[in-house]
Amino acid sequence: MDFSDTPGEAVFRAEARAFLDANAVLKSEHSRTSGSRAFNAEDVALSKAWQGKKAEAGFAGFHWPKKYGGREGTQMQAIIFAQEEEKYLVPPGIFNQGVGMALPTIMSCGTQAQIDRYARPALFGEEVWCQLFSEPAAGSDLAGLRTRVARDGDDWVVNGQKVWTSNAHFSQFAMLVARSNQDAETSGADIFHSRHGGAGRGGAADQTDFRHLEFLRGISYRCAHSRFAAPRRRGRWLESGDDDAGQ
Repeated sequence: MDFSDTPGEAVFRAEARAFLDANAVLKSEHSRTSGSRAFNAEDVALSKAWQGKKAEAGFAGFHWPKKYGGREGTQMQAIIFAQEEEKYLVPPGIFNQGVGMALPTIMSCGTQAQIDRYARPALFGEEVWCQLFSEPAAGSDLAGLRTRVARDGDDWVVNGQKVWTSNAHFSQFAMLVARSNQDAETSGADIFHSRHGGAGRGGAADQTDFRHLEFLRGISYRCAHSRFAAPRRRGRWLESGDDDAGQ
């Protein structure tokens, strides 16, 4: 099998190398990397700046539409850039949850106003997302998910515990996975997102502000404390501040 670049891929690789040469330092055999140590505030600041620089140059959001700041590129372009970037001393990335998970969902089922609100800050490194997946008895195995969300009149009530939330203390938003089907063991899991209280303050994962909760499967919820008022009309993603939310 021939793994050589096509002519078009070779052109893109050269473009990527030119950008990296101009904005980063090439690794040497003596280069020291951070390994797997935890992020600190300086790491986050450097990572945000690097993400913004890549986005401005068209080297972030390879699959995103151009109107949202992306490149409308190919998977191979994303792979090539990652291959080249690995050769340079650059800050570690902390944007997979936002750019790779949450925003593609928002762009698929959100309103234009929501896309305008969330897309650019995520892509350009201005806002960080984390994921509230792991639990004391489940780890990252969502089949063992125990956090529950149950309908109570016009509210949704979430009960459970999340742990090991990487970069929670630096995040502005969090994705929460909870099980809506109380009887199912391996299905019925729904994804919400909410404002998160970390915001680089060195806070803890339990600072998530659940008074602003949005449902990433097409519906959002107003909420107070752990009770979330659910809109009765289904079919589109309602912003928590929409006039018709809950109608």
